[in-house]
Amino acid sequence: MNHTHGQQEEDPVELIEDALVMGRLMEVDWTNKTARLDRFHQKPIKLRFGKAMDEEMRRFATEFVQIEGNGYLKAPGTDKEEWVHIEVASVSIPYQGGEPKVFRKADFEGLESPFRSNEELQEFIDLIREARHV
Repeated sequence: MNHTHGQQEEDPVELIEDALVMGRLMEVDWTNKTARLDRFHQKPIKLRFGKAMDEEMRRFATEFVQIEGNGYLKAPGTDKEEWVHIEVASVSIPYQGGEPKVFRKADFEGLESPFRSNEELQEFIDLIREARHV
């Protein structure tokens, strides 16, 4: 007699010690030490963090961030692969060495043009326009 009727086989879960994901940090709950990482066109990831991460999580709440830590991946290597949750070890703004930078117009004042003349600039613009029509 087969007793597995109506029961689904569980997908395997694997510990990934070098989890690295990016998304928008949302729903940070400092009481329960949890958060959600929203990713573009993918399922959100549940995050867990320790007390030492409180300030970083507060600092980056609602920002697009890079999360590093240890995670549990369900159904690894299959088309059903998804994160169960990630234990956060670090959070940073991607591509900026962890330090957020706001660019202001004043930062670019006095910056020299790479073009020697307006004609050279116009040639560059024309070249780009021509390339767009290829």
